[in-house]
Amino acid sequence: MAPELRPVWAGSARAVLLLVAALTVLRLWAAGALGLAADEAYYWLWSKNLSFGYFDHPPMVAVLIRASTAVFGDTEFGIRWLSVLLGAAASLGVWRLVWRLTPARAWCRRRCSSAPARCW
Repeated sequence: MAPELRPVWAGSARAVLLLVAALTVLRLWAAGALGLAADEAYYWLWSKNLSFGYFDHPPMVAVLIRASTAVFGDTEFGIRWLSVLLGAAASLGVWRLVWRLTPARAWCRRRCSSAPARCW
């Protein structure tokens, strides 16, 4: 009988932290290296003139970009860095929530190992 294969992040909090940290570093690099897309430039313009709402979005998009550019300026990295960090926090929060709410942890491990791209 072959041993059950499982991904490193399925049971170890340290492995999950390392994986999310590595992906966050990669995303932070990409945030500064890639140019802005048209919608990102549009949202950046919103952050210059804050309002209670915009045509197709609530005001939080502009508020986050305003806070982000206040720290690192009006650069690609300055516009995106806060979103990258919030995404890392959300990834850790979802992992922790699934880990706490799933009583059958073996089931959780099997699901994550069968679709690693969808988990992260």
